[in-house]
Amino acid sequence: MDRRPLSEWEYIALSDAMAQPWRLVYGIMWETGGRLADVLTLRREALDDPYLRVSDSLLNDLNTFLLGLHRQRIFARGNRETPYTEQAAHAALKAAAVKAGVRRSVHPDLYRRGRPG
Repeated sequence: MDRRPLSEWEYIALSDAMAQPWRLVYGIMWETGGRLADVLTLRREALDDPYLRVSDSLLNDLNTFLLGLHRQRIFARGNRETPYTEQAAHAALKAAAVKAGVRRSVHPDLYRRGRPG
């Protein structure tokens, strides 16, 4: 398995090929180095946490995504509190890789190591 971090080009290509909410999930992982399981269970109050450092652009996208949703979990199905599964996140990433033409094997851990300093 190729353990090299994602390049900036691969990250952008994969992001462009993803639909929401997966673009946000993997964007948070890229910018924070967070684990998939932790990101999938984030709650709204985490957006006010000074330790969750994300770009203004990503924060704006998150707030737009949450408009009209009345739930505490950011990444949950509908207005229910059931978080998306890791399996669904893996499938979304694999589908994005095919769509983006990224030929190497991709997995969520590559996002944790990928963001250049």
